[in-house]
Formats: sequence, structure tokens, C-alpha cells
Amino acid sequence: MAGTYTTAGLGTYTVPAANYIVRVQVWGGGGGGGAFNNQGGGGGGGGAYAVGTFAVSPGGTYLYQVGSAGVADTAGSGGNSYWVNTSTLNADGGTSTVDSTAGAGAAAGATGTLKYAGGTGGTAVPANDTGGGGGGAGGFAGAGGQGGQASTVGGNGGNGANNTGGGGGAGGNGANGTAGTANVLGGGGGGGGDDGFSGAIAGAPGGGGGGGDKGSGNGATGQVIVEDLGGEPPAAATYSGFKTLLGVGW
Repeated sequence: MAGTYTTAGLGTYTVPAANYIVRVQVWGGGGGGGAFNNQGGGGGGGGAYAVGTFAVSPGGTYLYQVGSAGVADTAGSGGNSYWVNTSTLNADGGTSTVDSTAGAGAAAGATGTLKYAGGTGGTAVPANDTGGGGGGAGGFAGAGGQGGQASTVGGNGGNGANNTGGGGGAGGNGANGTAGTANVLGGGGGGGGDDGFSGAIAGAPGGGGGGGDKGSGNGATGQVIVEDLGGEPPAAATYSGFKTLLGVGW
């Protein structure tokens, strides 16, 4: 039953027989880029990341949520992704923007054994009609990269997960930005548009959309990955099973 879930919204996970431990990773959705008065909009912020290991019951059903994508040039943010509830394991979505300012990358949360922030989007340069690049998503290897700001062309999108995830899209030069690259480890931000052109969509999961002069890119949806680690019944736990639960090798 282990799987990768990428459709925005709520879902349930049913634990298979003889499995007592799961490892769960969550990515928040990316924020949408801005398009500001035909002068260039800022890039959307990337979604955060968190991972944790949890005891479960075989046959039990557990709730999860995949965060939605932030909408281009619309106030708000990408949706948060969680396991069970936001107090158990949660990753927030990046902020969308509607003007030349950068959308904030989602901060690393309080839950999880590892958690990393999404990258902040790039600021636009309205005087030159250039849009900022979207921020990259956080991931297991680290925080998402910041979207770029360029003075005469659109800013590049930030890379996902400390450069191990999807690459950020290239900023346009008198053209639309290039879409961020999707990568299961964390999506890249969309490139910014330049001089009458649009910013690009982000790569999934969790990349921020690129800002543009006359249009901008949506952020990317979040992601939830559940892995079954086996384990032993709590009443029959052994020293080796306890080590597995803690994730240590001694």
C-alpha cells in the first residue's frame, strides 16, 4: 500500500497486514507568481518539507492531505500537506503574490524529524518589466532555492531541495519564462517573464510560480509519500525492532 500521492485534497491510507511502522514525507504546495500592472510581478514562494516515522496498526486507516497549488496573481498561498493532522506532521505552502514583491517561501514547521523551508520567490523589476523567478520546494536534502531577480530579463526559478530536486526554469528574455522541472525530491520554481510576456508554472511538488509582465505562473501542488517499514507488534517488540522504530543503526 505504500505510495506517492499528488492529487490535491484529503485522502486515507490503509495500513497493510503485518506492518507497524510508516515513514511519511510531506511537501506543501507552491505559491502563485504575480503580474503587476503590466510592469512585472514577483515570483511565488516554494512549499516547505517535513518527514517523520510513526507507529501504526495493521488494517488501520489514517488521514492525509495533499496541499493545493497556489493560483497565479491571486492572493493566498499554496495549501499545506499533512499526515493525520497538522500537529502530527505538516508542511505549509508557499505564499502567492499579486504585485512586484516576492512571495515568501513556507517556513520549516514544528513537526517532523527533519523539516526544511521552501525558497522565497524573486522580486520583480517593474521599471524594466521583468518578473521574478519562483522559489524552489524544500526536500529531504535541504531548503528550496530562492527565485532570481534580474535587472533586464526575467529571473530564474529556484532549484528544489538544496539543488537535488527539480531545476528552476530559466527567465525569459523578451519572452515567457520556462517552466520549473518536476522532481519527486522537490520541484523547481517557474522562470519569470520579461517585457510583455508571462511567468511560467512551477515544477511539482511545491515549486513557486514565476512572475511576469502580462501574466504569471501557478504554483505546483504538494505531495505525500508513505513508506511501510514493517516492524513488530508493540507487545512483542524486540531490541532490534526498537532500533528500527528509532531509525538508528547501532
